[in-house]
Amino acid sequence: MSKSSQCLTVGQLADRWQKSDKWIYSNYRRIGLKVLPIGQQLRFPLWEVEAWELANLR
Repeated sequence: MSKSSQCLTVGQLADRWQKSDKWIYSNYRRIGLKVLPIGQQLRFPLWEVEAWELANLR
């Protein structure tokens, strides 16, 4: 699988950002993350997460 096609689960993103799964579900729309819905699960494209992180560095 190439890096461009990798996706993070809610749990993986929560671990990456040191937040709870509930926080991710409650806030991903507010902060503007695009997602790939797979059934009732969400997947976050790694490139999208990395772009958001770079754009929001302080």
